[in-house]
Amino acid sequence: RADCKITFPNCWTNTCCSHPVTGIVPSEVDDASNVVLGQVPGIKWAARRKLEHELGIPIDTFDHEDLKFLTRILYCAPSDDGVWGEHELDYCLVSRAPSNMRLDPNPEEIGEVMWATREQVADMTSDPNLKFSPWFSKIHSHFLLSWWSDVQATLFTNVHEDFSTVHEL
Repeated sequence: RADCKITFPNCWTNTCCSHPVTGIVPSEVDDASNVVLGQVPGIKWAARRKLEHELGIPIDTFDHEDLKFLTRILYCAPSDDGVWGEHELDYCLVSRAPSNMRLDPNPEEIGEVMWATREQVADMTSDPNLKFSPWFSKIHSHFLLSWWSDVQATLFTNVHEDFSTVHEL
């Protein structure tokens, strides 16, 4: 995360968060009855919009089918400054990046980018000198290791899908 971010500046984190917006076209808000069925086209539109805004990944790089919805988490975390914090419902989406994908990070959003292996992430998360966003830490400790160790099943089967639960972490 960029050093100018109000909450959790200079933290390592996930690729991006979708931050759906109400009242725009195409709609980024999904009906709860569809979410529990795994149908989240609005969240996928929002994710594609934010990938472009934050990382400069053109919106047409991913189709909706390329983004796999796995589950949702609800977290609440104060920022280090004691003034700000976040209380968010996050939809966890995964995908495989195309080999020709280009990045053009927005410096107001992104401080640094790296492609990391599972082993590198394990080393980084055990380094007390590195900071991570609270939502990434929670996703990492509760889900990411199993998703990553079984990446083919994660991407191409329903084994790790849990649409009906909002995991309060």
